[in-house]
Amino acid sequence: MLIPVCINAKNEEHTIEGTLRTLIAATEVCKSKMDISFKLVLMLDDSTDNTALRAQPFTNVEQVRCSGGLVAAQRLFAQRFKSAPYLIFCDGDILIGPDTIWKMANSMETSHVQVAYPEKIALQPSRKSLLARSLYYYNRNNGYQTKRHYFNGQLFAIRNWHIPLPHEIPKPLARDNNYLRLHEGIRCDDIYLSRDILHRFGVESIALVDAKIHYQPPETFRGMYRKYQRMVLEIRRLHHLFPEMVSTHSTHGKRKVVWSQVFEHGLAATLLYIHFLLHLTGCKYLLLLEEFWYKHLTTTECKTWKPILETKQPFSPV
Repeated sequence: MLIPVCINAKNEEHTIEGTLRTLIAATEVCKSKMDISFKLVLMLDDSTDNTALRAQPFTNVEQVRCSGGLVAAQRLFAQRFKSAPYLIFCDGDILIGPDTIWKMANSMETSHVQVAYPEKIALQPSRKSLLARSLYYYNRNNGYQTKRHYFNGQLFAIRNWHIPLPHEIPKPLARDNNYLRLHEGIRCDDIYLSRDILHRFGVESIALVDAKIHYQPPETFRGMYRKYQRMVLEIRRLHHLFPEMVSTHSTHGKRKVVWSQVFEHGLAATLLYIHFLLHLTGCKYLLLLEEFWYKHLTTTECKTWKPILETKQPFSPV
């Protein structure tokens, strides 16, 4: 059985070697335990740095240059390998545990599972700032919140990948503007795919496997805001584009803070979490100001996929 693996990369010259090294090692572990093989394809999405050069020594990884964003790259890959039993998608800025691919592949042997993905673990911040520590503890402890049923798009296996093209989605044109830009269609893979799969197949169709990846979370207010902006705007856009799935998000995509978990981690963790919440409030007000600006004061379009620079730096120690 051949399983294609798509590695999405846009200017990941500092991280791609670590990603490919750990990914290849994980596929070798999987091959030693199952009758399976892998085709690794690095999708270079408008990459302008030395990502391709850094990946050249990995001769078993095919490189494909593409344009148009993450979803467009995934669509190109999915069309090429549409006869595969399932596909694996991987970001170019994560470290993958040795048994992660095997446990994902093993989970996909269960017919009702549509998506399998591992737990994500935040790496230690490289900055010494209070906000960097606050963001680290927030991410390390899953936000001290109840679990949502959406999967994490940094690494996942999926059957029948499909994201509609912009022209295939009925647009609520009365609500389109240079802020939401609904005419562009879907820009973020995991939020739409999670909502669609939960809507069609239910909670049991998404499997969180007992395996890990490591990643670098934002460490600055700018990085925090850019991640927050991406998520909030894509959720809003999907509410407009697919109103039939709003209830699915309300049931499976929302989380609540469990303050008892915060207090269990002690006074220092509690203070760091409060520090995080203050900055989160800042993000919310900044988003309101930005929305007012783009809707009422300018005709330029809002760009919501600006890079989070600290996540593209060399990996911190695991």
